[in-house]
Amino acid sequence: MSAAQPLANQPMYPSAELIHGLQPRPDKISAARHDEIVRRVMECYRACKADQPRVPAAYQPGGEWADYLAERQGVYDGMLAGDSQMVSEKLRCFWRNELGPIVKEYAKFEQLTTREAPYLERFETNVRRNFAIWRSIHEHDARVLDVPEVGNPWGLMIDGRLVVPKATRYHALSSQIGELCRGTGRPLVAEIGAGYGGQAYFLLRDYPGTTYVDFDLPETLMLAAYYLMATLPDREIVLYGESQRPLDEVLTGADAVLMPNFALPKLADRSVDLFLNTFSFSEMPMGTLSEYLAQVQRSLKRFLLLNNMDRTGVVNRGFERIPASRYPLDHSRLRCIYRKFDLFHGHQGDYREFLYEVI
Repeated sequence: MSAAQPLANQPMYPSAELIHGLQPRPDKISAARHDEIVRRVMECYRACKADQPRVPAAYQPGGEWADYLAERQGVYDGMLAGDSQMVSEKLRCFWRNELGPIVKEYAKFEQLTTREAPYLERFETNVRRNFAIWRSIHEHDARVLDVPEVGNPWGLMIDGRLVVPKATRYHALSSQIGELCRGTGRPLVAEIGAGYGGQAYFLLRDYPGTTYVDFDLPETLMLAAYYLMATLPDREIVLYGESQRPLDEVLTGADAVLMPNFALPKLADRSVDLFLNTFSFSEMPMGTLSEYLAQVQRSLKRFLLLNNMDRTGVVNRGFERIPASRYPLDHSRLRCIYRKFDLFHGHQGDYREFLYEVI
């Protein structure tokens, strides 16, 4: 093997664009405002965990996600214990610490900073490819991919601008949702499993007439709550436990509402204009997936948009993933408008996008 082709376990030098992209980007949020955000996040998490033991088994963490959460238990224990200083420090740098896998695309932060050759090459190659795909379709100025400096973000410099992991995907997805809901007075968009809120940020930023609600496990929900409050300070964002009113009334007066997964049954029948899940339904136990989809179909008014693994025999962390084409959906009520390859993974990937419409 030539010197230009290092062994997989040997370090290599990242490009100048990646070196620049990995530089620290601390936020400029005032101490008082940040303390208030952290206080609300911690109170929301404690409210979720206080109610969680009483909910059905289908809403308890399971499958791959139980493993993921266990790896970061120290942060969650700190929230329950009221350690606001530790929680503040972790949230302020969540893109770069043990919470960081939630932002990962093709490589983790530490795999890039330690110059692990396979990850450096995979990250740069695929992020550049995704950017080229995005630009060929959307034809926007790359500035629309910019995100606020919250959580100490990192990524790759392209055309002189920072492109963070999944920015092209999240912007493309939010644009698609915005077009599907165009013409609806104030559409209600619900997402199950929004991660840290990356897609929601673009949706709320670019489609301000949208009402958005996120349902997720408490440990992930708190990151989305933090990110959306920090990046969208002018929006009315309500967290679980902050209002005793029925959910439909809370949604009427808010831009975004953050709820634990077990609050799904609180949605009114046929109230959601578009329901979304990407990359997590296949990772759940079948009992949980069946319960989620029953609630989705009950509350759905128009569109169900899914992007999930659709290949059999995929096992991760000891759990076999459920192919998207085998989800327990009522096809007498939903018609499939399309099933297509994932925009960025293409025909060689395992993920497919499905769009269903209520009949």
